[in-house]
Amino acid sequence: MLLIVIIQISLFPKTASTPREAFDITKRYGAALLKLHSYDSESVLYMAREFMGPSLLALHKPKYIGSEDNVVGREESNIIVPHHCDSIGEYKSYVNDSVYVEEAPDYIILCGNNPDSYGSGETFLADLRVAMDRIPHYYKRHLYDMNIVNNGKLERLVISNPKNSDHTCHRINQGIMSSFSKNSTIDLIYNTEVLPKWKYDSKSSYIQPSPYSKCPLKDMNAVEEYINSIAYVSSTSHRFLLTPGMCVTIDNFRITHGREPFSDLTRSLWQVWLWSNESINIPSNAGEGRAWA
Repeated sequence: MLLIVIIQISLFPKTASTPREAFDITKRYGAALLKLHSYDSESVLYMAREFMGPSLLALHKPKYIGSEDNVVGREESNIIVPHHCDSIGEYKSYVNDSVYVEEAPDYIILCGNNPDSYGSGETFLADLRVAMDRIPHYYKRHLYDMNIVNNGKLERLVISNPKNSDHTCHRINQGIMSSFSKNSTIDLIYNTEVLPKWKYDSKSSYIQPSPYSKCPLKDMNAVEEYINSIAYVSSTSHRFLLTPGMCVTIDNFRITHGREPFSDLTRSLWQVWLWSNESINIPSNAGEGRAWA
């Protein structure tokens, strides 16, 4: 008997009818859609509290995300925002091998306020668990809590969660795809006289192994597998518009999000970051341009 197993690698969120149902769907599948009749700041905040319920430890006030009053937003509106996970965390300098664990929110909510009048700026999601399942086990296990250097700071791509081993924190930022070059890093590794303390290039913007890594080449092979797998899963992502009042709830430890280019500078949405009782840590401050609710 031939058993065929099909893994759904594309992600289009299921629709919920209540905030609590959206939370249950997000816990299971990684994301959900929810339509609000009122979508001002207070309504979005009320929904966010209802969404998390008794699991809520901390949340931000809804942050207005628009481009008409933001110079950077105007410049970036016509380019794609690649898949990424939101983060508020800081990183230790590479010279200290103790990583400052990211205080990323484990859930985020995006709510449409004023969509692009031309129908552009679609949102897309990708499941990092599916990406991890495509990686050979040899490299998959190596990624857990492995340190890399990104722009001079120690960073981790997969962080074990001591509060819930099934809710691992997967990370990917907007610049990592373009800042990885295994060939450049291999040159650094093989031009080093003493391993594992290979020569760290402070002038390089490429991702590099930790200076204290005992297997720098394996580190870079694992990063390459991770990035290639995410790129493959991302290529299958469905696109959808966040129309007025349409919200997408996202497990930020598992699901990446991004958006397509747009030209209508009045496009805007609300963004809320939330920390549940399964988040790894809560930051001591809300972060630049944000406020605690």
